[in-house]
Amino acid sequence: MRAQVVLIKIAAIGDVALACRALSKFHENFEDVADFHWVIDQTLIPLARSLTKHLGIEAQINWIPIDGRSLLRGSLTEKVQAAAGLYRTIKETGPSQVVLLHRDWRYRVLTRLSGKADLIAIDRKASHELEIYDEAFRKLALLLDPPRRSKATSAMKPSVQSRRMGVLIGGAQNQKTSFLEKRWPEEHLIDFLKKVLAAGKYELVLFGGKEDTQTGRRITGLLPTSSSIKNLVGSLPLEKLPEELSKLELFVSIDSGLAHIASAVMTEASQKVFTLFGPTDPKTWRPIANGAAKAHLLYKSKACSPCYLNDGNFSRCKFTGSDFQNCMKDILPEEVFDLVRRETS
Repeated sequence: MRAQVVLIKIAAIGDVALACRALSKFHENFEDVADFHWVIDQTLIPLARSLTKHLGIEAQINWIPIDGRSLLRGSLTEKVQAAAGLYRTIKETGPSQVVLLHRDWRYRVLTRLSGKADLIAIDRKASHELEIYDEAFRKLALLLDPPRRSKATSAMKPSVQSRRMGVLIGGAQNQKTSFLEKRWPEEHLIDFLKKVLAAGKYELVLFGGKEDTQTGRRITGLLPTSSSIKNLVGSLPLEKLPEELSKLELFVSIDSGLAHIASAVMTEASQKVFTLFGPTDPKTWRPIANGAAKAHLLYKSKACSPCYLNDGNFSRCKFTGSDFQNCMKDILPEEVFDLVRRETS
């Protein structure tokens, strides 16, 4: 008899991408012994559905939409109503296990009150977030005690020959907060893009959300006129991200949800993800390469960094003037360009 497992990972984009990776690894190692009922923000279901389909596990998931905005950012009344809805969802599903990929104690209380299911919850270990999610699914496997699957060997895929470099020009925003200190200064970004265009080796594909549309137009307007720029900023639905990112040879990004999606779907030996870190800790949040791909990062640790302590509280940069956001300013365009050139030569 298949176990009924409720998975609670409501938001945000990067966390959902990591949850997809961990769930995919669970299915790689074990026979399909469970039906998953994923409680997730309704706006992120198209992305999660697309990503899990890309990873070959979408058929095992029943999607349970929830209003994440009300739960995370709503008024007290909205939060109570959303929490009550979550409680009813878990109780009506009647799971044998609940995998909770949130640290907020209130989720634990709701889960405990909603039934007698085994609760598998994550904590604040000083480990990479993906490793913490993987550990939760290992605990689930021990409870279910499924037979281990013998992995079939697959033929090596040919290397990507697209010569396309994706660059994120936005990011650092979700339903709960805007943490713009994570962004690379716009003047650095423009200088880097000019260097890439001047080298003439790659077609540039620019990524960003709808809130970054004006920024995308402004930046492209400051670049040399070129047919080698594809501007997808603000025009690409979330569910199309896995497909578009999987076609890239290189992806350059700040610490963002797209970096984690890219590291999930870019799996070939010729594919590489480059991520710039400042306020967040790469030990916890660096993208981890999948398959034969490679992941690289640039991080210049400062006395004040990382200032985000993985506690849900995004602090504003305490410096002003020339020292403002110095952890990202000190990552120079030529350094990023040289790293990309060195790792792709």
